[in-house]
Amino acid sequence: SSGINAEYGISPQPSPVTSTHFNHNGNLLVCGALDGMIRVYSDYQCIMGWQASATAIHSVKFSVDENSVFVYCKDGTLAQWRLYPMSQCMCSVSVTDAPPQNVAQFGRDIALDAEGKFLLVGRGFQAVVYSLEQGLTEDSVLPSQGSRVACVDWHVPYSTRLCLTATTSGIARIVGLI
Repeated sequence: SSGINAEYGISPQPSPVTSTHFNHNGNLLVCGALDGMIRVYSDYQCIMGWQASATAIHSVKFSVDENSVFVYCKDGTLAQWRLYPMSQCMCSVSVTDAPPQNVAQFGRDIALDAEGKFLLVGRGFQAVVYSLEQGLTEDSVLPSQGSRVACVDWHVPYSTRLCLTATTSGIARIVGLI
């Protein structure tokens, strides 16, 4: 049997949610929305929110230490926002090929490796690895995918540097980084 366990209301103004991510234990939920707002919830209440972009939020993801949130916006901005103090942009970069116009069309296009050292980003027809050691620094570009990257992820074990990319043409590829 299934039922609704919790319901989160977008406030102060309702806006369609485009991306969500729970922290490691499910106590915090971050949401990005079409209005460019980031909202963080705890105990089913919005505990903080800020305007992260003038355009829609495409993807959100807690950092491994959960002190910041990575945000990928429709205008192609990739940023890391500090949670405490609230809404402080730590760093941002312009991604050359912005997410698709229809934000609901594709899946997860940002993913952190298990150690929180690298961020994998779907960028048009390729995927890019950003190092988080000193802000968001482009580390490597994965081989061209042939069609738009729809979602990305990392292989789970800490010791591997295997990236997964999947495209809109139905191809999934695993790439090992040296």
